Amino acid sequence: MFLWQVRLQEMMEKRQSAQSEVDSLLAKKVEVEAPEKEAKDAHKKEWEERREAEKAALEKKKSLEAFTELDEDSDGT
Repeated sequence: MFLWQVRLQEMMEKRQSAQSEVDSLLAKKVEVEAPEKEAKDAHKKEWEERREAEKAALEKKKSLEAFTELDEDSDGT
């Protein structure tokens, strides 16, 4: 076996080892970030629901104000 073949084999083994370590670390990263992602998604969902409820309440208030303004004899019809 030539010297360059030995060096090439060593480099390929080091590369494989490094790739295995990268894969392992990425798996740990995903595992550690999972609870944070779940909490963030839950917060975003709650925020959007609250914003929609506030928007609906504001729209209802505006509708009631417009109706009150147009209801000349205040009979509710």
